[in-house]
Amino acid sequence: MAYPPSAAVRSAPGSKLSLIGATLPEPARPTVRASSPLFDTRAEEFNENTEEKAEEIIANMCPSELEMWMNEMPKGGDLQLNLHGSIPAEKLLGLAIRENLYYDPKTHLCSRTIHSGAIPASAIPNNSKLLFDFYGAYTIRNSGENDPHIYETYYNSFRLINSILENIPAVEKVEIIREQARKQHLVYVEMLVALSTIKELANSFEELRKKKPEIRFQVVVSRTLEKDEFIQRAAEAFGFLERYTEDIVNVNLEGPEADFKAQTGFYKQMEEIEKLRKGCQANPRLSMRCGELTEKLSSREFMEDRIQKTILSGNCVRIGGGISITKELDGFQVLKEMSKKRIAVEVCFREKLLGLKPEEHPVHTYVRYNVPVVLCSGDAGVTRESLTAQYYKAIKDYNFTYSEIKKFLRNSLEYSFLPGKSIFANSKFDFIKIFIGIDGENWEVEKDVNAVRLYLELSPKARLQYDLERQLVEFERKVIEANR
Repeated sequence: MAYPPSAAVRSAPGSKLSLIGATLPEPARPTVRASSPLFDTRAEEFNENTEEKAEEIIANMCPSELEMWMNEMPKGGDLQLNLHGSIPAEKLLGLAIRENLYYDPKTHLCSRTIHSGAIPASAIPNNSKLLFDFYGAYTIRNSGENDPHIYETYYNSFRLINSILENIPAVEKVEIIREQARKQHLVYVEMLVALSTIKELANSFEELRKKKPEIRFQVVVSRTLEKDEFIQRAAEAFGFLERYTEDIVNVNLEGPEADFKAQTGFYKQMEEIEKLRKGCQANPRLSMRCGELTEKLSSREFMEDRIQKTILSGNCVRIGGGISITKELDGFQVLKEMSKKRIAVEVCFREKLLGLKPEEHPVHTYVRYNVPVVLCSGDAGVTRESLTAQYYKAIKDYNFTYSEIKKFLRNSLEYSFLPGKSIFANSKFDFIKIFIGIDGENWEVEKDVNAVRLYLELSPKARLQYDLERQLVEFERKVIEANR
């Protein structure tokens, strides 16, 4: 497949780039424009200013129109998506009915065997109270913002969800998520899955790899396990990562950080993870969920150095959460270190769960200190907030501009675990290095075409980044055209 230059390119005068053995000429001006006929755009109407025009229009949209356009916007990647936590409760109920499971109205657990008090799951939709209680147990839908038990409801929901999904083939569960990702215009997902799921998926990796959007996996180990069991599970997880390096990209931790065993065992767990990482021949980069704590959930003592210790341990290139940066004893130094090392923070806006107002969330602090931010969905099935909702809230409630969330979109692939080189020359996304010197009007020069094609073919990351750039240009074009 021939890959034309991206319409979103801005090149730097005087720059050179040796591209797979072919040196491209120095450009004297920005050369690749949105008016390229490859994008079916009209030169007099769509040019390199599409981002600025789209941003102005989006800034003046009412909330309902904004939400509709966020539905249309390409999302890039979702780097923190929990498989079991992302399947909607309505879908879970349908699966329970399909599998002829029984539901216990007291415990809300489902099972294949009937016992005293249990009813067929098929009876739930016919009883409004049962339906209300089911959704309230499997999501935080029924929990108010000041509900003191919302955190407990959130984590307990996973035990309930597992009682249904343990009866469903792993491949089917992955395909449910893939379809959701496709509808949200994602090109890539890094999915968090349990060891048992990875074992089941291992024989299907080759088939899964052929489908779009692309999905790779993070094996999760619970931080609430006893020491010996934690070490055993973590060692097994790294063993799978080493064996299936093309499909498994990370070993991560899950479970409530406010749990007593997680709090008191933190340092030992980090030590064991680092030991296992060093012993892994794949030499993996890691993303660790940490710092998703507030004083509503934990005393300050257990928030004073969690992020610092995590980013200093091993080859950590992302953290998930990062809320407690405001409680770190050396918080400003941590921010500087994250900026310097380009350690990204995965952000899920969970105001209801964490009891944070938008103005209290540290996301703007991360941006101010030049820490890469990636928006993620986390557990959208439980929180009822999709990745689309995260971007909608970023503009509506957190006052980010379109150009700022566009950087978040690009970050979602730039800081992914996709192999290969990036198409971007630097973290500011100033210009796309593989297109420097390629003239938008005369790009079909054989040398240029072959150089770009080869670069993209050798880098899965570059291919998806390029696809996202094309999609963003098309999205901006549609916004502009709809508002003429």
